[in-house]
Amino acid sequence: MKCVRFPFAHKTNPLSSKHYNTNYLIASRTRDTISLMQLGLVALLEVSSLWLLLALPTIAQITPDSTLGNENSQVTPNQTIRGAVADLIEGGAIRDSNLFHSFIEFNVSNGQRVYFANPDGITNILTRVTGSTLSQILGTLGVNGSANLFLLNPNGIAFGSSSRLDVAGSFVASTADSAVFDNGFNFSASDPNAPPLLTINIPIGLQYGSNPGSVNVIGATLGIDTGQTMALLGGEVNLNGATLQVPGGRVKLGGLSSPGTVALDGATSVSFPDRVQRANVSLSNGSLVDVTNVNGGTIAINGANFDMSQSTLQAGLTSGTSISDAVAGNITINTNGNTNLSDKSLIANDIETNAIGNGGFIQLTTRDLTITGGSRVQTVTNSNGASGDIEINAKGTIDISGFTEDGLFSGILTRSAADTSGPGGNITINNGFGNLNLANRGFIGTVT
Repeated sequence: MKCVRFPFAHKTNPLSSKHYNTNYLIASRTRDTISLMQLGLVALLEVSSLWLLLALPTIAQITPDSTLGNENSQVTPNQTIRGAVADLIEGGAIRDSNLFHSFIEFNVSNGQRVYFANPDGITNILTRVTGSTLSQILGTLGVNGSANLFLLNPNGIAFGSSSRLDVAGSFVASTADSAVFDNGFNFSASDPNAPPLLTINIPIGLQYGSNPGSVNVIGATLGIDTGQTMALLGGEVNLNGATLQVPGGRVKLGGLSSPGTVALDGATSVSFPDRVQRANVSLSNGSLVDVTNVNGGTIAINGANFDMSQSTLQAGLTSGTSISDAVAGNITINTNGNTNLSDKSLIANDIETNAIGNGGFIQLTTRDLTITGGSRVQTVTNSNGASGDIEINAKGTIDISGFTEDGLFSGILTRSAADTSGPGGNITINNGFGNLNLANRGFIGTVT
């Protein structure tokens, strides 16, 4: 194992094209590369197809099925919820603190508001789609209470530009076949049955079939309450011009492309199996995942390949933090394929001015890592707290190269801003038997 550690060092500014004489490793090597143009063409075709799909008129259909017997779901239109007209979903099968709903199809049209009723004592609302079409969420989807909401549709789930979540608890959207419980019960969309008259606790996993659909968020801004969890679990997960905001909470993105089980700890923790083929995750066209808050939040991504283009993952502590022992959450990226950052993409865990507390770390585990076009992985402190560490674990080659016309260099950076007493962090590179290539002003550096 080849390990290169970059401790905190002297001040310079590697982001400026006028100063590039800090702690850099310079190497060059020619190697075979995968055609990103081909990959981009495929992605373009997929996105174009989805745009066409979302542009089509949607028949606003929420159609309950009969799999819950006398406990079938019921949809009541023209109800007043939170000051506006909405459709209210009631009924369903109650088991302990769980409420189960089942639909042949589940769509929310542009301008439509759909809310699940939240009976007393219910902490989890689990919804499955047993038909053969994907779910298009183009309006507002909410819970009239504080329960967590799970939406399962193996065919796919799509959010459009007018989508909105009104959920006080956590939200999980997944294309898994079923939710798995600790008593052996599977709440399955592909083999639907009614929940047994037994004690059913929180879901402990999501069971995937052989061909799970994608979760696509295009042009939407989706947010839930502070401190909660938003998990988008495909199949593939694609964000295009999308924003996910969970202040001080958790955002989980990832999926499987073959049968397997993703472990859950309620709606807060997600664990992916090691030996099951994962699906790709991508952020493009100015997408943003933001968990910054006075007490920090976490971002976790698990996939096959992970691609970012002109997009941002942002964690850290915001201005106004008054908790002296506050610690920003972490950003963890774990892929069994390649990771590519391009076109000014940013993975950042920063402490803003006047925030009190220390930064979180960034850990990136992948096969090959490519950082180009002014993209960066960074931890920065603009206050008196310590900046977080960065750890890169790459089994293959690390390529960092290029800069933009406005002087942004591609690189990996930990920095302490001027006029602050907070120290910077460490950068650790575990590169296995691969090469570390820095070219065309690509950098790895520490600044104070």
